[in-house]
Amino acid sequence: METIDEARAVLRANIDKGMKCPCCTQMVKMYRRPMSAGMAVALIAIHRAAPAGAWVDVKTIDVRGGDYAKLRYWGLLEMYPQTPDQATRHAGLWRVTDKGRLFVTGALSVPKYARVFDERPKGLVGSPVDIKQALGTKFNYQELMGC
Repeated sequence: METIDEARAVLRANIDKGMKCPCCTQMVKMYRRPMSAGMAVALIAIHRAAPAGAWVDVKTIDVRGGDYAKLRYWGLLEMYPQTPDQATRHAGLWRVTDKGRLFVTGALSVPKYARVFDERPKGLVGSPVDIKQALGTKFNYQELMGC
């Protein structure tokens, strides 16, 4: 390759399967993140932990792993905004969005996959899934919701 434009064209053509950038050797890939049962369980737990619009410290509830953070790609969960005086990215506070509450209660379906590049969402694709489909057969929706 001789120009930056040529390198960009090669990267665009290979972004879904991934490749090392010919200029800087960084891995460049568009990831397809699926909505998972673990994410759905975490969203329900955060939903149940606080009233609509309230922030939840995820360290105080039973949310395992960090996959819950990916729910932001679907617009179902949001992270507390960082302030200039914070030493860390955020304070561990998250809240379920209005869209997330609709999803949890079964009133909304979302595409199964989020396309993600460099930790930023680049669109949603795939067949729509509702909360029960996202949970799969391993989890009981009524039990998780406390119904």
